[in-house]
Amino acid sequence: MIRKVFPILALCVFSSTLGIGIVSPLLPLYVRDMGATGIWLGIIMAAYFISNSVAVPIAGRLSDRRGRKLFLTTGLLAYSIISLGYILGTNTLHIVLIRLIHGVAGAVTIPIAMAYLGDLSPEGEEGRWMGYANAAFFSGFGFGPLIGGVLTEHFGMTVAFSTMGGLNLLAFLVVTIFLPEVRAWKKGAATDSSYKGLVASRIMRGLYSFRLGFATARGAFSTFLPILAGIHLGLGPSLIGVLLTVQRDYAGRATEDNTVSRGRPGLLWRLKA
Repeated sequence: MIRKVFPILALCVFSSTLGIGIVSPLLPLYVRDMGATGIWLGIIMAAYFISNSVAVPIAGRLSDRRGRKLFLTTGLLAYSIISLGYILGTNTLHIVLIRLIHGVAGAVTIPIAMAYLGDLSPEGEEGRWMGYANAAFFSGFGFGPLIGGVLTEHFGMTVAFSTMGGLNLLAFLVVTIFLPEVRAWKKGAATDSSYKGLVASRIMRGLYSFRLGFATARGAFSTFLPILAGIHLGLGPSLIGVLLTVQRDYAGRATEDNTVSRGRPGLLWRLKA
């Protein structure tokens, strides 16, 4: 079954990350034209990740009880509608609110797609299928800035945002029509582990600290690089997209290498039992 379902999940993950990637090279310049200062720019970029971090564990637990498909379709539909919000937003406060909603939509899309994949992966092949999913994940993140930069430079930001919405609307329709719901998950997939237990784990604290530091550095880089390249170096959106694509492709390959080794499940997969 996983061979039939995986292309749908890959499309879901690719469309979601591609949409986020399309926004990356142009959003800092977009809000700067609205008069956003450095502090507001930081708030705008952080809003997505703050709401995403809060919503992910909640969405994960609810999807364990109510099924994955509902959350996937809701997130993809929200993604497609959010693109209109970027177009219609007129000030920095509007964009902050849109980013907060965008983060929640992301929480019920990409992580749930990964959980769905984990439900269907044959025992002992989790690492293999996670590697395939990561390829779709980082391809979207990698090609998104390049596509967004080219669209912005030649057609304007409105077309770039509309493309993000159209891709996620397509994924929404495909998931709604073709993706079956999983009713019986693997034994042990739904555990009684609590947040307190996760915090008490040294391994989880170490992983969390690493991811927090990595994400903080990467977020700062991705936020202010477009401003530096656009204003001080005079680069256009296309070249800014190329810079972000190169950086994300390198980071993505490193992360994927750590996730899967010789077809065996990565550390996080081994911990889930």
